[in-house]
Amino acid sequence: MSDERETKKCPCCSGRGYFRCPCWPGDCICGVDYQDCENCGGEGIIWADEDWRASTFGHGPLPNAIATILNAVLSGALIPRPAVPAQAAQVGTFYIDCEFDGHAGPLLSIAMVRGDGRGLHVKVSDLVVEDPWVAENVLPILDSHHADYSWHALPTEVGTFLRGFIGACQNPTIIADSPVDIGRFCRAISTGEDGGWCSTGYAGMTFVVHNVDCYPTTLEGAVQHNAWWDAMALRVLIAAAQEGRE
Repeated sequence: MSDERETKKCPCCSGRGYFRCPCWPGDCICGVDYQDCENCGGEGIIWADEDWRASTFGHGPLPNAIATILNAVLSGALIPRPAVPAQAAQVGTFYIDCEFDGHAGPLLSIAMVRGDGRGLHVKVSDLVVEDPWVAENVLPILDSHHADYSWHALPTEVGTFLRGFIGACQNPTIIADSPVDIGRFCRAISTGEDGGWCSTGYAGMTFVVHNVDCYPTTLEGAVQHNAWWDAMALRVLIAAAQEGRE
């Protein structure tokens, strides 16, 4: 009988081995980079019969990055500026697009573009594409984007990045050109890294579908069927339509 002890994913860092800067995905204002998880020593795994150690978040001092932000807030160094109505509308509106392996196939990538133009692109790792059209027309251009924030993630990690990008907004409006994209988004954002249910905690969410064709677009260099470019094209199209009504 083997005397080797079983291991499990570290519950403190969700198996990453590190903590992200608390400013993510916005511009860093704390000056602190990613911090190794003290609970697992940066390995992402711990012994199966152990839990968080007393020196880590939840049972003792805050991780350095969290402590830095907290101290800055308490000292008055970080005082959030109230957004004017137009700014609030911009940062509370998100245009989305998804690419997937056929209608019923797995998600390949998802992009969110905020009303002010900031964008997120998440590419799902370690997937084998089976649909011939997708393999020929989508797979080669998955990375052909200029999103401000770009991540490769496991399927169960996608929601973490979506929730992080929405940030502190309590009433996000999600805009797409297809109900399929809305469905994919909802599934991803409500899935935790353990594959189970994850509550978003927003006060309210508004979903809007515009049955439009975003191409041709005025965006120079746009790459159709890339999630970020398609979300950008949708944003430009809706903005032009709104300006035309004003």
